[in-house]
Parts: sequence; structure tokens; C-alpha cells
Amino acid sequence: MALTFSNISSGSSTTASTNNSILNITAEINSWLLVSIAIDNSGINGTASLLDTITDTSGNIYTLLSKTNRTAGVSNDGTTLGIWLGRITTILNNGNITFNFSSDTSTKCYSIKKITVGNNEWVTPISISNGFTGSGTAFSSSAISVISGYTIFGATAMESYSAITADSDTTNGSWSTAYSIIANNGSDHTLSQSLSTQQKTVTATGNQTYNTSTVSTRDWALNTIIFAPTRAKSIIFVL
Repeated sequence: MALTFSNISSGSSTTASTNNSILNITAEINSWLLVSIAIDNSGINGTASLLDTITDTSGNIYTLLSKTNRTAGVSNDGTTLGIWLGRITTILNNGNITFNFSSDTSTKCYSIKKITVGNNEWVTPISISNGFTGSGTAFSSSAISVISGYTIFGATAMESYSAITADSDTTNGSWSTAYSIIANNGSDHTLSQSLSTQQKTVTATGNQTYNTSTVSTRDWALNTIIFAPTRAKSIIFVL
């Protein structure tokens, strides 16, 4: 059975803090949550202030799949993209998910997708890119082969309050409508963040890329992850 993705929550904040919570999340046992965040790179010399661990109010465990940072070496000069996957073993009923930061971080936007699977199936991340960063108007990943029935997930973080143009490629299937969130911290683009996530379950085995863009040159960070429905726990990721 193919994985089923649904968008269940999103939000943003422009208040400086060392943690931030997404409120009122509901997810049933044996569903999976795919959590993404775009934030200012507020650490020393532009390092990522985003810490690796997130928590929820039911004690479910989340594994950091990737953290991709774009900086030229100055605090708040770029963007950080973080992606986690968690299996719900204790029901979340209007619960909260909390992110943590090493230093006060003002601007962040986030999204949560729920993944549902068939009986006795697991969500297994089988390929995670090292992440891609840059400055420009076109954002792109390297090509990667995706097996028929597997799902490629893509996320883009951008230092801007502009919208991110979604990938619309239809090779071996169509990308989902972009789940887009903007944290607008004023008239200056460099004070804001934008996040876009999409997925495509492919109908035939072949190479896939994830390509997004915007209208003016911006700092960006991007990553792709391939997910497979499996009958057993991954030998690499045990969630």
C-alpha cells in the first residue's frame, strides 16, 4: 500500500524565543508525523540555532532526519531547514509539539504532515540527501532514482516573505499542491522566513528532482527524502 500524506497543521512566529510550540495537534496511534521548520540561522557566526530534539505532550519520539543550514557566516543572514519523523505510539489529542533553539530565534515557520500506512506497515526513510543550499532565484536538488510506489518528499526554506514557487514536474506522477507557510517579520525580506513542502508518490521507477524557485535572489536551503512503506522496521532508522 502506498503511503498517504495529509497536511494537518502549520504556523509561524516572529517572537524571539528559545523554544516554540505547535498547538492542538491530533494524531492517532500508529500514524506518523513528518515535521518541517524553517528558521533564522541565529547561532554564532550564522550557525544553526535549531537543536536536534523536538518533543510532544504525549511523549512520542521524533528522529531528526536532516538539518540544512545556509549562511555566509553572519548570524541571521540565511535560513535553516529541519525535518523530523515520529511514530505516534501514544495518541495526541489536541497536543503540542515543541521545537528548541540554542539562542533566541525570532522568525520561524513550520508544517506538519500526517502519514498513514496499511496494516503492519512502517514508514521507512530509505534515502536522505545531504541537503542543498545557495543564493539565487532557482533552488534544486540532485537527481535521485525513486522506485515505483515509493514517495519522494521535498522541503524548501527561504529567507524571505515571498512565496516559494512549487515543483510542478509530472514525470512518473505529479507533485502534491505545495504546503506553504510564511513568517513575515516586517518590510525587510532578511527578517522573514518562508517554507514549502511537497511530495510525489511515483508511478514508475526513474530519476526525480525537486525544483522550486522565487522571484528575486534569496538565501535558501532544500532537502529531499524518499519514503517507503515496509513490512518491518528499517535496519537504519528504528522509530
